[in-house]
Amino acid sequence: FNGRIGAMETVSALPRVGGYITKVAYKEGSEVNKGDLLFVVDQRPYRATLASAQARLEQARASLAFAKQQNQRAQQLIKSHAISMEEAEQKRAAYEQGVAEVHAAESEVTTAALNLAFTEVRSPIDGRTSRAQLTVGNLAVADQTPILTVVATDRLHVSFDVPEAILLRLRRDGLSEPDKLGVAG
Repeated sequence: FNGRIGAMETVSALPRVGGYITKVAYKEGSEVNKGDLLFVVDQRPYRATLASAQARLEQARASLAFAKQQNQRAQQLIKSHAISMEEAEQKRAAYEQGVAEVHAAESEVTTAALNLAFTEVRSPIDGRTSRAQLTVGNLAVADQTPILTVVATDRLHVSFDVPEAILLRLRRDGLSEPDKLGVAG
């Protein structure tokens, strides 16, 4: 029978972050394993963003430490009525705001680190690579620019049409279920 053979799994790789391609780390048509480096998007802006987020986190932690000390001091002073209740509440609110700012800064660091990691486009599956759609110096747009395709070679899908006369003869000869033949009836 005439048929068509196709891969069971084909993945079009897209960069998760935008930027200029600085490295093509594979040979077109080569076999790659899941996790192998394929492309690198310019990491400099993402490294700078990560450094900025880390500095913001350090700043937030320092502010939190100061607010914590002021809050503890206010809690002691309120017992002896040396400060007003309003002032003590302001110190507690400043401390709680500092905690929230530290959490926000930690999230910024996590996001920046994740974006930096996304500058390395890695193979999502084992397979054979296609021709590169972009080369060094080209701009890749995040989640929009396909840069290559990886096709799994371990499993293939074969589809073919069986003429009705042959299918009827097979059924007559005792093979009444086409799926025993691997054929859709």
